[in-house]
Amino acid sequence: MKTESILRLLDSLYSKRDSFSKEELDSIDTISINRIDYDGDFLEVDFNDLTYFNNLKELMIENCILDAPSMEKICSIVNLKKLTFFNCDIIDDIYTSDIHFGSDELYFINSNIELSHVSGYYEFIFLENMDCSSIDAQGKKLDVSHCEVKNIDNVLTLGFDELVISHDQYEQFKDILPESDKKIYVMEKNGQFVDKDVVING
Repeated sequence: MKTESILRLLDSLYSKRDSFSKEELDSIDTISINRIDYDGDFLEVDFNDLTYFNNLKELMIENCILDAPSMEKICSIVNLKKLTFFNCDIIDDIYTSDIHFGSDELYFINSNIELSHVSGYYEFIFLENMDCSSIDAQGKKLDVSHCEVKNIDNVLTLGFDELVISHDQYEQFKDILPESDKKIYVMEKNGQFVDKDVVING
């Protein structure tokens, strides 16, 4: 195992050693892979290390440069509940085919992933500082409340049953939103959880 952020996690759980049992590895359901440590130094990352963990439910990938083999390994993980990309750079050659992740929920934060190449059905997709005008994926709920939305019509035509927008977006597009057949949640300015907020077309 080479990925230093994973090794540090294992060390914190089981103390420093050279090997780990299958039972120990199977007990881990959440992993964060970060290519940059607290001092700003770059760490070694090998996404093949993910094959050691058979019961992952949450995976967060931070500050990584992803090529085609890395993305293929990430996509091969099934039964994930939550997959997050934070501040990641994607090498263009991964877009030879559509990308389908094996996760119920996707979080794309400040990453240059071309969402028009992400396919499949998802329970929830959250976007922050991303281009939300063209998304090939479909799903139950899409949250664009942390994105700059220039054309709400494009967002309303995306293949999601429900949409989460910010209070400012609501004020900007409130004359258009009631015409949509989507259920639309409006985030309050204090960031309250969507279930407590205004619902349009509910």
